[in-house]
Amino acid sequence: GNKYSAGSTNDDTEIEMAPTNDGNDTTQDEQPELHAANNFKMKRHWGASLCFFYVKGEPLFTVGPHWPFFICMWSVLLTIGIFVNYYIASQQSWTVRFLAAAVTIWQAFIYLFTAIKNPGIATAKDPEDPELEKYTDYPNFCNVCKVLRDEEMYHCYDCDVCIKGYDHHCPWTGKCIGQGNLLPFYTFLFSTVAYIVFCILLTVHSV
Repeated sequence: GNKYSAGSTNDDTEIEMAPTNDGNDTTQDEQPELHAANNFKMKRHWGASLCFFYVKGEPLFTVGPHWPFFICMWSVLLTIGIFVNYYIASQQSWTVRFLAAAVTIWQAFIYLFTAIKNPGIATAKDPEDPELEKYTDYPNFCNVCKVLRDEEMYHCYDCDVCIKGYDHHCPWTGKCIGQGNLLPFYTFLFSTVAYIVFCILLTVHSV
């Protein structure tokens, strides 16, 4: 299908913000800036993502469309952590107990942070700006998100938004992995490997 025109428009729940003046200076080699300078809005939804806690007009946290997958996996992770702490680590020294609790809490936190951190949603501050009409024929213009996409930006059809620095869509975090949550995602993967090794060593030592 045509990825420049497919998909639904963003949700309509909005919160008006005070006018800002970001400047209109552009160089000859720069693409036209599509973020309106004088009147931007905070939207409760961008595509299929629920957004909250805005900073400078950009959502800090988002909840993706596949959040039930995340809730299930997070519940499994917490269950494993409780089992490790109460049935295995409890037989060890206080140092081991503290380490087991710290590792479990960190693992749960970094997974949660990855799942709620804004992955890099490309937002047009004023999607209804008539000035956007002159960009509709650009091959890299997204008619759904009303933004110009660079080589690293991609429109995810699950989240129905354009993601800066798009890596992949991960249903286990409920949404996309992009430039906004890529580092937490890889930190979570590394922590998971370390957590598995820790649990194995702890189990072997307890036998």
